[in-house]
Amino acid sequence: MIIHNRMHYELKTKDLLVIYGFLFGASLVFKELFALDLDKLKLFNQGFVSSFFGLWVVFLYKEFYNDNYKELLYSYPLKTLDLGVKKVVALVLVSWVLLFPLTLFDDNIYNSVLLYFPQSFFLIGLGFLCISVIKNFEVSLTLLLLYISTEFFTKGKFINWVHIFVFEDNLYNQTQYLLDKGVNTLGFSLLLIYVAHIFLIVDRKK
Repeated sequence: MIIHNRMHYELKTKDLLVIYGFLFGASLVFKELFALDLDKLKLFNQGFVSSFFGLWVVFLYKEFYNDNYKELLYSYPLKTLDLGVKKVVALVLVSWVLLFPLTLFDDNIYNSVLLYFPQSFFLIGLGFLCISVIKNFEVSLTLLLLYISTEFFTKGKFINWVHIFVFEDNLYNQTQYLLDKGVNTLGFSLLLIYVAHIFLIVDRKK
């Protein structure tokens, strides 16, 4: 049973890579067809591509809490570090590799990296925290989508919490602003991942 569940878990990861590849290709076609300017392209990439990875991490932990695999969390032949932080960090690295081609379409690659990469890190951390604390796939996914949609509908002006998305025009020329915001976002991301991992450790000790 453990081997079967582990194989299913890893296959699920590969399936999502295929799905992302399809969505990424569709996004490139969309951008070419509609000839988005840089400002619209920036919003499109933030809302569509950066957000994808936060949703992805919730899907990756779905079986642990919703599909009767909870016993796998305690009997899985891996350390908690492998189940938590290492897997999430691997996801962050994969997300950055997949995000990099998007920066090639922008005039300022350096600023694009500062914009998209910290966002993906934060949303992965937020997704990991939601599923680790709530232990419910639907609720975690809803909260993550609520955060993303609220940020976009209010343009980052809804209550005083962490605002990772950027809505200003001509932002690709504001390197220092993006650098400062990126550093703050990465700091919050590490905090989210750390807290989520603590909950994972507590779960395994119950």
